[in-house]
Amino acid sequence: MKVLIIGSNGQIGWELARQVIHTKLKFVALNRQQLDITDRSAVQKALHQHNPGIIINATAYTAVDRAESEPETAFGVNYYGVGNLADICAANSIVLIHISTDYVFDGSKIGSYVEDDPVKPLGIYGQSKLKGEEEVRRLVDRHIILRTSWVFGVHGHNFVKAIINKAKENKTLSIVNDQFGGPTPAGLVASVILKICEKVEGENVIWGTYHLSGLPHTTWYEFAKEVIKSAKQSQILQPDILVKPVSTSHYKTIVRRPVNSRLSNEKIRAAFQIENFSYTSSIERVIYHLTK
Repeated sequence: MKVLIIGSNGQIGWELARQVIHTKLKFVALNRQQLDITDRSAVQKALHQHNPGIIINATAYTAVDRAESEPETAFGVNYYGVGNLADICAANSIVLIHISTDYVFDGSKIGSYVEDDPVKPLGIYGQSKLKGEEEVRRLVDRHIILRTSWVFGVHGHNFVKAIINKAKENKTLSIVNDQFGGPTPAGLVASVILKICEKVEGENVIWGTYHLSGLPHTTWYEFAKEVIKSAKQSQILQPDILVKPVSTSHYKTIVRRPVNSRLSNEKIRAAFQIENFSYTSSIERVIYHLTK
């Protein structure tokens, strides 16, 4: 069964394209320039050309604040584009694996979110991702929706790289300490998706929505401290960098972020026998690549 990876120039898509070569899966990886999912005819042409049995949608509009002034673009990719994929997958009996986000929740829950908790996105980005989820559920019987959070990795823009770059310019960093979640390595998401693909080939999958979050849950401040500590040990930062905790009110953003983005891994742990959710070694991997 052939796998078509869409969005191979994003954080997770890049990891998928890197890891899939070490599996027995046949695959094609297309970046955003090679396939625009908002172009229905282009999607149909790609499916006719490559004839996949599984599509992994790793492409998305992810600019949370900018989405408020670009709602048409955000909904175009995250809703209408996903709808194109879902509709065509349904018509051709193709499995669809779609990546979603913790931003479908408002963050008001005490404790970790489970998959059937009520959704209530706070902004355009979360709303557009939720509409995409709904299209997948409405149209495709054989689907996996994978919600994740605080993604970081070797490729692309993310919190780990941003913190290191800021620390090179400022000896004191003020980082939010009242938002909670799980930093999730892009490599972990990719490895879990490929494990799901292998189970699809064996027709041994429970379809539906799953959460996947790095552990242990933490705050942005504690996460930043881990990044700085590792960077100091690798000697890419000076030892006198200081990280200070601040409240969310310290930063004025266009969109409110969920205060609580903790996602429960229990469902995906049981369904796919995933045991290692740690993100610590992935911080070290990002920093290692920054030294090259």
